[in-house]
Amino acid sequence: MKCMENNRNKISFGRSIYPNLNREILKDILEEMKAARQCVAFTSFQLQEFPMRIEQMMEFIELTVSYGVDVIPDIAHKDLIKENILALKKSGLKYLRLDEFGDESLVQRCGQAFQLVVNASTFKEEMLVLQKLGLNTQIIACHNYYPKEYTGISINKLEKMNAYLKSFGAEILSFIPGDEPYRGPIHQGLPTVEEHRKCDKRLAICELMNAQTDMIIVGDPYVTEETQKILSDFQKGFVTLEAVVPEELEGNILYDRPDASDYVFRVLGTRGMELLAGEVSVRNRRVGEINQANEAYGRYQGEVEITKQVLPPDKRQNVVGHILEKEAFLLTQLPEGYGIVLSKV
Repeated sequence: MKCMENNRNKISFGRSIYPNLNREILKDILEEMKAARQCVAFTSFQLQEFPMRIEQMMEFIELTVSYGVDVIPDIAHKDLIKENILALKKSGLKYLRLDEFGDESLVQRCGQAFQLVVNASTFKEEMLVLQKLGLNTQIIACHNYYPKEYTGISINKLEKMNAYLKSFGAEILSFIPGDEPYRGPIHQGLPTVEEHRKCDKRLAICELMNAQTDMIIVGDPYVTEETQKILSDFQKGFVTLEAVVPEELEGNILYDRPDASDYVFRVLGTRGMELLAGEVSVRNRRVGEINQANEAYGRYQGEVEITKQVLPPDKRQNVVGHILEKEAFLLTQLPEGYGIVLSKV
């Protein structure tokens, strides 16, 4: 997908927009997406509470395209007759999610007109059909979201499914929940992974990235400014953490070494840095404690590190700050190559 190609070294995000939303709300979401450079949206054209004619589908697609957003719709098989496929393609539709394949002639007809987005949960069966029809050169697999509580899959299961999908070179899409008001009728968020229904969104994103997800789509239509900032930070390659921190370390993107330790986050470029205000380490160093090597550490003097585990005291280290306890757990979840920005509280 174009968004993923343009952001290959980072994560890409999409949103979900639904045809039963008020048109002005829909436009507001599309404006948010345009401003955030989010160019893919999931939708469904087979909502029981909002049956659609082909003309309405075309109008919806044309609206999203006018904002630079490509939509990935679920469409009922009965609506995918030849004339409708041509009309949808003319309106600007590029992608089509087939939740179930059904008749091979339908798959071939749709695959010739659009880039198919397959159901990640039924991929093994669908791959055989794609190979048979010669539609397996570029594979995009989208996981389901799960409105009903305790029906989402586990992160372990997602990791295994994604590893299998990646063996075929697939690009993988997964969902995280949005913010209130959640989409009805159950109003409990729309995640792929059950544990993500109520957890910190930064943790959900880290886990999906570490499980080889290429694009994360917000399943519910609404997000707060706080969530939008989280998405923006990840798109730029860092995570913001609240901390008690000296101003010299505040607001900059701090990167760990490529050969990252399991024990400490070694801040690149700080060795030889002027010593900051702090006291010599004399107590066990808690997770998230910010240390700086003092004169006793010789050539390592000035190097800043942040503890990922509880470590013993070290008189060669000064304590210069700490990440808040409620934030520090994210240090061990960061995707490879991602930095952190410390925000003073």
